[in-house]
Amino acid sequence: MRSLCLGNGVLNVTYDEHGQIMDVYYPNTGMENQTSGNPQRIGFCVNGSFYWATDANSFTDYVDNAMVGRTLLRLDSVEFVFKDFIDRTEPVLTRIIEIRNNGESACKVRVFMHHDFSLFDNPYGDTALFDPQTSCMIHYKGRRYMASCLKGASGQRFDQYAVGKKSRNESATTVSGTFLDALDCRLSMNPIQQGAVDSVFSIEVNVEPKSAEKLYYWLAAAKSYGGIIRNSTRFHPDQAELGLAMTSAYWSKWISRKRILNLPEDFCRLYDRSLILIMSQTDRNGPIVASTDFSIQKGSHDTYNYVWPRDAAYTANAMDRAGYPSVSLKFFEFCSRLITSRGYLMQKYNPNGSLASSWHPWIKETEDYLPIQEDETALTAWAIAQHYLIHRDIEQVIPFYRNVLVPACKFLVEFTEHGLPKPSYDLWEERFGIHIHTASTVYAALRDASRVASEMGDDSFSKLCSSKAEEMRTSIVTKMAFDGRFIRRLYSGEGKEQMVDRTVDSTLITPALMGVVDPQSSIAQKSAETVEAKLTCPKGGIARYEGDKYMRGSPIHSGNPWVVTTMWLAQYFIIRNSGNDRRKAMDLISWVVRRALPSGVLAEQFDPETNAPISVAPLTWSHAEFLRTIQLIAEI
Repeated sequence: MRSLCLGNGVLNVTYDEHGQIMDVYYPNTGMENQTSGNPQRIGFCVNGSFYWATDANSFTDYVDNAMVGRTLLRLDSVEFVFKDFIDRTEPVLTRIIEIRNNGESACKVRVFMHHDFSLFDNPYGDTALFDPQTSCMIHYKGRRYMASCLKGASGQRFDQYAVGKKSRNESATTVSGTFLDALDCRLSMNPIQQGAVDSVFSIEVNVEPKSAEKLYYWLAAAKSYGGIIRNSTRFHPDQAELGLAMTSAYWSKWISRKRILNLPEDFCRLYDRSLILIMSQTDRNGPIVASTDFSIQKGSHDTYNYVWPRDAAYTANAMDRAGYPSVSLKFFEFCSRLITSRGYLMQKYNPNGSLASSWHPWIKETEDYLPIQEDETALTAWAIAQHYLIHRDIEQVIPFYRNVLVPACKFLVEFTEHGLPKPSYDLWEERFGIHIHTASTVYAALRDASRVASEMGDDSFSKLCSSKAEEMRTSIVTKMAFDGRFIRRLYSGEGKEQMVDRTVDSTLITPALMGVVDPQSSIAQKSAETVEAKLTCPKGGIARYEGDKYMRGSPIHSGNPWVVTTMWLAQYFIIRNSGNDRRKAMDLISWVVRRALPSGVLAEQFDPETNAPISVAPLTWSHAEFLRTIQLIAEI
């Protein structure tokens, strides 16, 4: 779990609840974690007694509506207020530290900043050194350089430092290293070490009673020593204060473009936070990363540091509807470099566009098998069509119409059988078959592509998409329904006969959300009522499906409640818009708002009994579905 995330599309930094830097991604958001998820410790020596930041009472949040992190640490009568921001154009993080002495007597405070880098995401072959030219601590390996510096208000640099070896346990957590040298409030002044290394430096200030002093910390990334030299010119207190003012002004102007919402204050606050958090998960070259929270790696041996086209397409749509089309346009450009010659997208990608890890086999005993989740291709095409229908920016969309939407929809048309999509993997990445979510998204992609093609003058393609969409809509209603509601999927049994999966899944709502059926129709209402009855968790929220075992919090419940699925049910109540539906929707939204961290970070899912966040936090898709739900309220 991460409490704060900052990023400019090149440098991305995450923090724990104590304000300690946990992840440093460079030069791509979500790729190459230069810390491997290990904490960059903060220490304090107050009047001769040593404390780690984890010993303090802490609170983290964003400053106003800006991508500026604020951490408050309290040690008895001394408070430390950190304000962190990343330069809008350069890979430089600045941290302004205000030390407040609320006591009746002067205190002597020494601040220690620790660095446990693992450049190129591995700890071997690094060098750490004190560089007298820049007055910085530099860690480097190959074409990765990280420079850090700490100065007082008058510009004096840190006066103690140490570099040494570190060691890890079986879970790859640093258990010993140079950071232990800080415990006696003095450092050894060793200037260089190579191998698996860490470093620490410190500076001392005297703080008079009822007064405050400031320190300034910088962390810069580069691919060469020359790059570090260039960025180090920013390492001055005056530049830090100017940078904070400019960063705050930038985000104030940026967020003022959002649509005006007449909703409760806590809803609006989380809406603003969600916009900022999505931007922190977005790479400058277009990738929208699922999550930069690296903590899950220690348990699952993989991360969410990938681009799933499905998650990203829903997020792009949320940002389009919020008034930020540049995010989606860059994502579409990213997809134009990924789409295959046949017109489909693979399961997931690394932020640099390379193919990511996968568990879908590349061979299976079925005709025309592909290791894909077809809804990802469909949703990307749908997001492009939706973008144009919202913004009507034909000059911006025409390249993506030709290079992504048309080939993707031709694939969707071709990859069908008996009026439904051919089998592929589901959005939960667990089952093979013909899924209600996939079929509904394919329908929506073809329907909206037909409208866009018509406006482009591409009449034959428009008719092709429209005809196939209507055929699919009819097939969904007639072949993917049972007992008056939708089913989760159709699949082949052992004897190749077609089987019906009647498991109650939150995706039974998708046909209504994607416009396959009227939300007022009996089949839509019964599907939603079944989801509500079977998947509502004891303390609120909606589970993914009956018997969900992924990170399951309690065996007596259907599964853990997810933000995404909870927002889907809220969206259904909003578009049905009858009786007490608005109240139900508001209750579901309130459930999500109450589970956000103080900073606004939303996890993927929660424990059904304790409400503790589970899996990654933030999850970009969680924030996207929250935005899309709030936007529906504003539209209806």
